[in-house]
Amino acid sequence: MEMDYLLKTLAKLVSFDTDSTAKSNYLQCAKFIASEAGKIGLKARIIGLKGKDGNPRPNVLIESKTYFGETVLLMAHYDCVPCGHGWKTDPLRLTRKGDMFYGRGVCDDKGAVACSLAALKEACARNTFTKNVKLFVACDEEVGGEYGAKLVAKKYPKLLAADYCIAIDGDLDRLYIGCSGIVHGTITLRGKGGHAGYDFETDTLLHRAIPFLAEFSAYKDVREKRRSKINAPKNPVSDKLFGRFNITMLNAGEQHNIIPRELEIGFDMRLVPEENAPVQAKALRKFLSSKMRKFRLKGSLAMSFSPGYFERQNGLTKKIHSIASRVTSRELSIAGQFGGTDARYIHSIGIPSYCFGPGGNGMHTCRERISVKDLETTKWFVGELVSSKILQ
Repeated sequence: MEMDYLLKTLAKLVSFDTDSTAKSNYLQCAKFIASEAGKIGLKARIIGLKGKDGNPRPNVLIESKTYFGETVLLMAHYDCVPCGHGWKTDPLRLTRKGDMFYGRGVCDDKGAVACSLAALKEACARNTFTKNVKLFVACDEEVGGEYGAKLVAKKYPKLLAADYCIAIDGDLDRLYIGCSGIVHGTITLRGKGGHAGYDFETDTLLHRAIPFLAEFSAYKDVREKRRSKINAPKNPVSDKLFGRFNITMLNAGEQHNIIPRELEIGFDMRLVPEENAPVQAKALRKFLSSKMRKFRLKGSLAMSFSPGYFERQNGLTKKIHSIASRVTSRELSIAGQFGGTDARYIHSIGIPSYCFGPGGNGMHTCRERISVKDLETTKWFVGELVSSKILQ
C-alpha cells in the first residue's frame, strides 16, 4: 500500500518542472510537499525566501508531532537540473520500463522526497517513532544552495537543530561521511579586438590565450596529486579521495571575421574534505596571476567556493552504518563523496551529517532512472532510522 503512495507521490513530484536554472514551479512543488505532509499527520511549514531575481525560493520543513529526547534531521531537495534533450520518454512523466522508473529527478532527488514521505506516513499510521523527526526539503541544491540549505542554515539554524542529519542524496552502495569542497571561477581575459582582415591592428587575444590555456589546464595534474585520508568511491585513480580540476566553459567571439576583445574561461576545482577552501582559492589565484603575467594577458578573476567536510568514524557513525548495511543486506563501505551535497551546510552548524540513498542511475542525463528495489530500500532505511534508537 505504501509503495502505491510512494509511486503516486513521485509521479506528481516529477510532473513539476523544477528547473534549478529557470527556478520554475518551485512554489507549486513546495506547496504540494507541505500539503502531503499535513495529510499524513505531520507538521509542515514553508520557509519563504526570495532570490535577487525576485523569484520565490521556498524550502519546506516537516516535523513529527512527537516529544522525544532525540531528533534526526532528514534532508532532500526538490529542484533538478534542466531536462535537456535526448530523452526517449517524457522527462516530466514518471515512466516505468520493467523494474525501472524514468523521469527528471527520480534519483536526484525527488525519489528521496517520495521515499521519506512514504516511510513517515507508515510511521505515523503505526506509531513507530522513537525520536523526533524533521524532514527538510530544500530548493537550489543543484546550484549551490544559495537560497536553500546554505541560507536556511545560516539564517535559521534553530529550525534545523537536530542530533544528527542524513542527507538522502547519494547512492546505496556506501555510507558517506563527508564530501568534496568546491571552487568555481570565471577568468575574463581582455584585449583589443577588431576586423580579422586587419589582425595587425588587434592583439589577437585568442592566439595568445591558447598557450595560457595549455598551462592553466596543467593545474589538473597539481590537483590530482592531492590525496585525502578518506576512502573514495570506486574509480580508476585512487582508493582515497583526490583533488580535481577542469576547465568547463569557454566563451568568445561573435562571427568568423571578428577578432574578439574578450574571452571567458570557466573552471571547476574540487578539494579533498580536509582542505581549506579559502587557502586553496588563494593558491589558485597566485598560480593564475603568474601565468597571466607570463603571457602578457590582462583580465579579471571571480571565484566562489563551498567547503567540504568529514565526520569522524565514531559510535554514531557505526549505528547509522549498521542500519544502512541491514537494509541493503551487505556490509557497506564508508567513504567520502566526489561531489558536494547540502549536508556540508548542516555540518557547518555543528550537526553530524551523513549521506545515504536513494540510489538510481543516470543523474543529470537523459536516462535518469531508479529501480523499484532502490525505492523500497530507501523507504525501508528511513523507516528503520526513525524507529530505531540511535542515541542511548
